[in-house]
Amino acid sequence: MSQLIGCAMYHWSQYFSDRHENLSEHWDDAFAVIHDAGIDSCELTIGSEREAELLGSLLVKNALALPSVYAGGWLCGDNWEETAKSMVQQAEWGKSLGADTLVTNPDPIDWNAPIDKTDAQLRRQASALKVLTNELKAIDMTLAYHTHASEMRQSAREFHHMLLATREVGMKFCLDFHWVYRGAGNSQVALEDVIELYGDRVATTHIRQSQGGIWSESLEDGDVDYAPLVEKLKTTGYEGPLNIECAREEGTQIASSMLEAYTKSRAWVQSTFSA
Repeated sequence: MSQLIGCAMYHWSQYFSDRHENLSEHWDDAFAVIHDAGIDSCELTIGSEREAELLGSLLVKNALALPSVYAGGWLCGDNWEETAKSMVQQAEWGKSLGADTLVTNPDPIDWNAPIDKTDAQLRRQASALKVLTNELKAIDMTLAYHTHASEMRQSAREFHHMLLATREVGMKFCLDFHWVYRGAGNSQVALEDVIELYGDRVATTHIRQSQGGIWSESLEDGDVDYAPLVEKLKTTGYEGPLNIECAREEGTQIASSMLEAYTKSRAWVQSTFSA
């Protein structure tokens, strides 16, 4: 399998937060474990030029590539231009380190409450994503739209509008398997249908698993049946990164070190996606 097996960093931010520390103070420690687990690359959020310089040196030190960077932000309000400008800047920092894709998840109205955006807000957000797609094209980068669960509410109106309204300008899709699955009420059928509808636009992926509805500390067979998803992606010719994005939540069983968990996850991805 020639695809990069990568690592998104949310799990690592949780790991250090549990120890009352900050990932930004432990990049080198995290990268060393990721490298030792046999993983090829990372997906990072870059907050400043100085941080970009630091991350660049540490990525080289640990022989890790950076195919994509991640940025969230408020895109459905009147001040969306300011957010888009910040995202372009983050993309430029990422590009200087080898990235060719910016993954973005527009902020919901409320991270902790099921408040839906109005139709006007959805249209404004889609317009913002069109502008951002074109601005990134101008610097030879790709925009990939990412979702959590909230975009799947109300017949997935936000999710579908963002992807349909931006098809002509060429916005791509970051397929986060488990967030689509969970957002659709833990539906394997819905997840398979999303790949049928938008699989040809997938630019990168986030891979997570759960057991009995609770996130697993590492990737393994579980609630999401990845075998048919892999087959569907193969029909699109997808050859982009396969990013491990394990995470912890209430009830997650912690039985391994981070090195053990990521070594196991890397082996599972390699086996599952090359089957």
